[in-house]
Amino acid sequence: MKAKFILVLFVVFVLFGCSGEKKVVKINDFTMSSKEFEEEYNEAKKHFPSTKLDRESFLDSLIAKRLILQEAKKENLDKDEAFLKNLQGLYEQSLLKSILDKKSEEMNKDVAVSDAEIKATYAAMVESGNMSEPLDEVYDDIKWQIMRKKQIIQFGEWIKQLKEKADIKIDREALGIKGSN
Repeated sequence: MKAKFILVLFVVFVLFGCSGEKKVVKINDFTMSSKEFEEEYNEAKKHFPSTKLDRESFLDSLIAKRLILQEAKKENLDKDEAFLKNLQGLYEQSLLKSILDKKSEEMNKDVAVSDAEIKATYAAMVESGNMSEPLDEVYDDIKWQIMRKKQIIQFGEWIKQLKEKADIKIDREALGIKGSN
């Protein structure tokens, strides 16, 4: 008897999850726990900080959004060619942003700008007549410019390495592009 009770309890945990998260929102076949509601509500407040967003108005917006999404699925718009093409574009854009953010962070760790570089750049700017402000007023701007140049060079080198490792074949003539590159 005790073994059956434990088995039933185990099945209940497996079927309904061990988290015990009570579903507090149900819109047709969509459900949401209080934790999920809080996360979305807090995320919405971050994106619209100047708007006074109370829970009730957020809930109304959530219901409308879910009903509209359900209607779009009912009409098979989630399988529409234009939608899928847009989705592919968003996916690629997000993936590009992720890798570029990651590489930028890595490159920032490797980029150092010395005081001598800043002074030499400043001196060259003064000599060419492109600078009239004192060094202490433009020091940070010059440092940032040098850092950006170094990052752009590093980025270019990274792209070059990717190209060297890749198998790239292009029929330039078929594309209407003249030249050998």
